[in-house]
Amino acid sequence: MRQVRNHKVHVMKAIIARPTAWFPQMSHRAGDLPDLSDLSMHNIVLVDDQYRNFQAQDGSMILRYCKVARFNAQLHDRKFGEMGGIGARDAQDFDALRRFVNEPWACKEALKSMCLEMPCARCDDELPVQVVVFDFDETLTLATFMPDHQEFHTRADWEPGSFFIGDWKASDLVKYNFESPWVRGRRLVKLRRMLAQLQDERRGLAVMSGGG
Repeated sequence: MRQVRNHKVHVMKAIIARPTAWFPQMSHRAGDLPDLSDLSMHNIVLVDDQYRNFQAQDGSMILRYCKVARFNAQLHDRKFGEMGGIGARDAQDFDALRRFVNEPWACKEALKSMCLEMPCARCDDELPVQVVVFDFDETLTLATFMPDHQEFHTRADWEPGSFFIGDWKASDLVKYNFESPWVRGRRLVKLRRMLAQLQDERRGLAVMSGGG
């Protein structure tokens, strides 16, 4: 993985070339994932908040993507700039993404939709989406605050418990990373529901973080 060029387009190509390296559960839980042995760029959707991540400097690009809106606002009791987060300002984002993943060929125009299929040679084949890749920072999160704890960086199942970051508690991390004051209900619950529904439809899900 360290040999992959530092751009998400090239990461997608690496996933296509060696899916088992990125989805190790394929080797022992094949029933939870679709057959990813014949992936192409047409089968992947990237959800991200930065346009620069959809096209590399060599001209190669993501063919199907969902651009999450960025904005400046007062988040709870703090002022932040350059925030994002799918569903942060409009809960219909979750349904819009699911519709796009189910029928990306229906989103040729980008007038008011945040989801887009780029023109390509095989667009008319209506190839299904098999993998949905989410950026983490300001895509799954609104604004990103990471605990400075060694196990957080090495264990996927790490839980903060009563751990504090200065005057921050575990509940503060959830609140400022995931909960939106602009939509009704808990955004984190809606986010979990959307991810579960995408997975139940037998698609691979991946989350990327760091390095743009």
